[in-house]
Amino acid sequence: MPIQCIYLFRGHVTSLSVHPSGKLALSVGTDKTLRTWNLIEGRSAFIKNLKQNAEIVLWSPDGDQYAVVGNDRVDIYILKSATITGTIAFTQRISCVKFLKNTLLAVGGDDESVRIYENRMRCKMSEMSGEVVA
Repeated sequence: MPIQCIYLFRGHVTSLSVHPSGKLALSVGTDKTLRTWNLIEGRSAFIKNLKQNAEIVLWSPDGDQYAVVGNDRVDIYILKSATITGTIAFTQRISCVKFLKNTLLAVGGDDESVRIYENRMRCKMSEMSGEVVA
């Protein structure tokens, strides 16, 4: 059976994250927008203008919040109001983020470190750095 295209995202999408429910998705790209997609109806549901290009977007495990990465900062948004509840700033570019659970966020970047943040208090809990051995 051939694979069929169900949704077509246009533009330079740099990251896409599907909500844990499977009903919504978020995308960010080079057009300085954060887009919410209704996957049930197959259409864009909401567009939020950002101050800079974003490279990564990621839902929390419970889907109540999401993280948006732009260069050297992570903005944490709450879903209900689509407003920023906190920001984590780095001195260099951020290359990856991962919610370890709803309250813990791991952030790694070009400074060759991974930092663990307690999301509700916005404080750094731990930092790991060092040379990677292949």
